[in-house]
Amino acid sequence: MTSCGRGLALFVVGFSLLSLTVATSDAADPAPVCERYKAEIARIARDSDMRFSFENDGGLANGGVCWWHSRFQRAVWYLADFKPELSKPTTNEAKKLINSLAHFSGVVEIPGYSNFYSFSADFKDLIQDELEQWQKRDGFINQAWIRGLAGKSSYTPDRARKVMRKMYSSVQASLANGDIPWVKLQMPGITSHAALILSIYVDVKGNYTIEAVDSNSPESIATWSFRDGDETMNSDGNYETMMPFADYERDMDEISRRVNKKCSRKLASAAATK
Repeated sequence: MTSCGRGLALFVVGFSLLSLTVATSDAADPAPVCERYKAEIARIARDSDMRFSFENDGGLANGGVCWWHSRFQRAVWYLADFKPELSKPTTNEAKKLINSLAHFSGVVEIPGYSNFYSFSADFKDLIQDELEQWQKRDGFINQAWIRGLAGKSSYTPDRARKVMRKMYSSVQASLANGDIPWVKLQMPGITSHAALILSIYVDVKGNYTIEAVDSNSPESIATWSFRDGDETMNSDGNYETMMPFADYERDMDEISRRVNKKCSRKLASAAATK
């Protein structure tokens, strides 16, 4: 299993920033995205064909790119508009599409493909390179590595209980709004991981069950648990100890803004033709 916080933290030792030009895709037809946005996102996120064909890997000091793997995955669910009836993109065209998704530049039309699994399989190297450049941008400009140093992977039972209650409230609010929350999973030392939460449930005894898309095994849905009295979250042996913390809500704000802008234009155009 690969975590990504350690490699990012080591960025402070020194890595050069590779700049990328932000590409836009305002010409894409937003209709399919508007129809599925919010209402269909839960189903889309559970569709294995709409997830990565490859696992978290590479990155700074070979520590993985899990944060950006998950952030890119979420962007695809909301912003990618697959058009299998069209011709497949060239390598240069695919690179621009990938760059646009990583920058949340707008709704992106993906020609020649019906799902993200196939697209990511054909353009794995391009996507991996984009994720690694994104990691470097964040590490150099946004000091994102600091987030990997904060928080603990285990607490006293009382403190852990409070962390889980806060997490539950945050995740439930996001899911109710049609947003898929991104969470940092704090692990021992300076290591941290990340995942996308699909559901969270708590019973009357204060025991939690979480379903997530984990970049270390994107083909399946991970199930984690926390029993009242525990000091850390249980990941069925995949990770030693870890505690979840919601983050990168600004990504979701920008994604929502982009989609709403497209959908508003579509509604305005439809009204004007009546």
